Amino acid sequence: MEIKSLSQNVLNLIASYRKLDIAGTKTICPYYINTHKRRAELRSLIGKGLPDEIELEVLVYAKMRKINLSLLSNEEIRQFMIKEGIGIDCSGYISHLLNAELNGRTLRNILKFKDNSLKMRLLRLIRFIENISADELTSNLNTTIIDIKDIQIGDLIRFNYNQKGFHVALIFECGFENNKLSYFKYTHSSAKYENENGVRIGVVNIINTESPLEEQNWNDEYNGINYLKDEYIKHKSDSGFRRLKLLH
Repeated sequence: MEIKSLSQNVLNLIASYRKLDIAGTKTICPYYINTHKRRAELRSLIGKGLPDEIELEVLVYAKMRKINLSLLSNEEIRQFMIKEGIGIDCSGYISHLLNAELNGRTLRNILKFKDNSLKMRLLRLIRFIENISADELTSNLNTTIIDIKDIQIGDLIRFNYNQKGFHVALIFECGFENNKLSYFKYTHSSAKYENENGVRIGVVNIINTESPLEEQNWNDEYNGINYLKDEYIKHKSDSGFRRLKLLH
């Protein structure tokens, strides 16, 4: 089998989000989205931080709250992070991974936006990652629709959550048998999965490249439920595989 994966920089960054170094523990970064519209906050407080920024903010908030993190279990640390609004949302996570793959270029030089008002141009100039959404990352302006049989590393999966917006996952590894796609691994940060919300890795084993995504063999479950697959099946309209136009 031939296995292709994104750069070591990306793999290291995924591992860092899944093993945040907090008070001697290795903690999976929980999900957080800035629904309360915190303004002028650090990236780590609005769901857009890098691992080291998130780790630092946990320590700062623990000191403010007079909490000894070394006395907490891994899950208690995660609950503390969730309570304080420290984590990563899907678009922030995927944007940082893509920037790690771009080898000197950045999404700032690649993405196009529907809203090019002066206000939004200024916001993106000052705080670019903070002003990228899953919808914009996977929009027709920035991506093309691809079939499952044509999947490559670096492709995105767009999930239409109907009235709740969009979700995005990144394909970071593919396996091929006789030049045909055998499986792919993806990563995302999800509000779903209850106590295992946040940065996750899933695998889809390909049964038939001519069959739709929902008929493939998914592995990304919590208590027997694959929330991501369920959401995809419920809202297939405007969901599916996308390729960034200027990445490949």
